[in-house]
Amino acid sequence: MKNLNHKQKIKAYEKAVKELGSLLKDESHQVLKMATINCVLKDNLTYYFWTGFYIVENGELIVGPYQGILGCLHIAFGKGVCGTAAKTKETQIVPDVHKFPGHIACDSRSKSEIVVPVFDKNKNLIAVFDVDSTEKNSFDEIDKTYLEKLLYTHFAAGKKSRLKPIKKYNLSEVDNKLGNIFWSPVDVCDINDWVLRAAAVKGDFHWHTHNDDEFFLIHKGTLRIDTEKGPIELKENEGTVITKGIKHKPFAKDRTVVLLLEPKRLDTKGDK
Repeated sequence: MKNLNHKQKIKAYEKAVKELGSLLKDESHQVLKMATINCVLKDNLTYYFWTGFYIVENGELIVGPYQGILGCLHIAFGKGVCGTAAKTKETQIVPDVHKFPGHIACDSRSKSEIVVPVFDKNKNLIAVFDVDSTEKNSFDEIDKTYLEKLLYTHFAAGKKSRLKPIKKYNLSEVDNKLGNIFWSPVDVCDINDWVLRAAAVKGDFHWHTHNDDEFFLIHKGTLRIDTEKGPIELKENEGTVITKGIKHKPFAKDRTVVLLLEPKRLDTKGDK
């Protein structure tokens, strides 16, 4: 459990941070995260003798997930290194615990210590993270920097929303983008397993069918759809559904812009 030099320490922290980032990527349970952080850090930082969390409960600290011998069960705010970190809400680096006023000796083998306050996303103190070493002068600014950032990432930063941002779509912009490239639909937006497409059309398209229903809505111009059941003419702001299996052939005398709502799997050139 000898101390690491700066280069070794940074390398060990970088490895631990990477492992924890992967392990806790989609996790939100507080105890699960605390237990995993204890395990990974103690495994990578060889000078860690005792590592664990003391959780804020009813105005005091109570022992939470940890690795090592039996920890103190209750610690008052302001008492010992952990209580001082909780009271001041600042990281405490102690090169020699026996010189720290009011140090709580849970294990006489502990000689140096670092305690980092842990906050939630609302900046409330929820715990302190405590690490002891059997060597003096084990902890420094490297430990402080990595631990504060690590604990912020997994407890204070909050989980990133997976919701897509709300976006506004402008059909005039879509129209301009289409230009005079005919019968080549472009995707406007996804809607679950469906997609809204837009196409500029002019002239004849070939006879075809689809294995899914397809909704046509005319944004600009006029479209005639010949079907095996007869023709249908759609003017601006009019629409229709061509049900699956219906043989049809669209035609536009002049440039027309049509919106198509259809399953993503649908082949816009026709399944048959």
